[in-house]
Amino acid sequence: GGVASHDQSNSMTIGHTWLISPSVVNSFRIMGNRVSAIKPGASIIGVNDVGINAYSYQPHYLTMPVSGAFSLGSGNFSQNSFAYTTTFGANDDITVVKGAHQFAFGAYYMRSIEWSVAQAWSGGSYTINGQTTGTGMSDFFMGNVSQFRQANPNPLNLTQNFVGGYVQDTWKINPKLTMTYGVTWSPFFAMSFPQGDLYNFSLAKFYANQKSTAIPGAPAGFTYPGDAGFNGKSG
Repeated sequence: GGVASHDQSNSMTIGHTWLISPSVVNSFRIMGNRVSAIKPGASIIGVNDVGINAYSYQPHYLTMPVSGAFSLGSGNFSQNSFAYTTTFGANDDITVVKGAHQFAFGAYYMRSIEWSVAQAWSGGSYTINGQTTGTGMSDFFMGNVSQFRQANPNPLNLTQNFVGGYVQDTWKINPKLTMTYGVTWSPFFAMSFPQGDLYNFSLAKFYANQKSTAIPGAPAGFTYPGDAGFNGKSG
């Protein structure tokens, strides 16, 4: 099969503006956005198809550059990968006109979700450069690999919440002077990793040789979800 890129973006906003009275207006909005990027790689041959006794996360994909000759596969990190970014939320704003004042207050909430996988070397990369026999093709026929590189796929799965509120006043002190002032509140909520694939590092714990109880084999100074003091599944 050929290489294709399937990218799509969808957005939606629904709003309602309510004239509660001649001096009070309420504006409500809900929204959602979703972007998907799917990058399937070419379906060529896998390592087992040509007799290489090795594991691959990509059964029908092989990366093999041969110096001075040919190259199979390309686009490490992009082939057979995908990314989905989703956000949704709502906000409400109220405006009240009273005398020389125009009061405004409101709040918002948004949730962001990221889910992507990159295939960094997950299919294995077999480099042949002729270092044994002198030419790339002769090393290829002899089965001399100069470098083998492989790693697991790179998933990224996280969520984050955003909330805030504000109160504001626009005060027309006189025909030539207007003052606008207010306060806003927007606390920070850390990203959360549902699969728990994150860690914290403390230099003080490293010097004290304190080790994780959740993952006892980890180096000193590192803590993971489940360790005392770790903030749930957030770094």
